[in-house]
Amino acid sequence: MVFSTQYFPSVAWMQSFLQQQEITIEQWENYQKQGLMNRCKILGAEGVITLSVPLVGGREQKALVKDLKINNSSRWHTDQQRAIKSCYSKAPFFDYYFEPIEKLLSKKHEYLLDLNMEVLQMLTNWLKWHGILSFTNSFQLKDQSPIINPKALNYIKVFADRQPFKPCLSIIDLLFCTGPQAQHILLA
Repeated sequence: MVFSTQYFPSVAWMQSFLQQQEITIEQWENYQKQGLMNRCKILGAEGVITLSVPLVGGREQKALVKDLKINNSSRWHTDQQRAIKSCYSKAPFFDYYFEPIEKLLSKKHEYLLDLNMEVLQMLTNWLKWHGILSFTNSFQLKDQSPIINPKALNYIKVFADRQPFKPCLSIIDLLFCTGPQAQHILLA
C-alpha cells in the first residue's frame, strides 16, 4: 500500500498503516501546502493546535517530497517541544513518551522526509509494527485516504471535559493518553 509521508501522523493514518504488512512511502509526489507532510495537529485547552515544520522556500514552493528541506533558522524545535509539553504534561503517559520526542525534535534534520522517517521509525517501535517499509522509485498514485475506525476514538483525552472530539489529531494524542494500549486501540 502506498502512503504519503506525514509529520507525527494522524490517528487515522497510523490506524491504516498498522493494518498493513508492506508499506511504500511516496517520495516523488509534489509538496501540497496545508497538508500533513510537514504539519500535525494536537489538542490544547483552547482547541486544536497545528505544529508545522518550516520549509526552505516556504509553503508556496513546487518541490518533490524527497527534496523538501527544513528551514532550521527559526526556533521551531523549541516551540513545538513547549507546545507538546503544555498540552500533554498531565497526560498519563507523558513521562514515557516526551523525552524521546524531545530528543528527536532537538536534532537538526536537513530534509523533511528524513525527519518524518525517523518519527515513523520511533512510532513503529512503540506500536510494535514489524512490517516492510520502502520508498517509491517513481510517482505512484496513493491508495485511498485512511478512514478512521470510530472505536479508535474511544479513549480518555486530556481536555475531554472542555473539548469535544477533534478529527485528525496526531498519534501523539493517542500515545500520551493511552500509552501501550494505543496499539490495541488502533487495531480494534
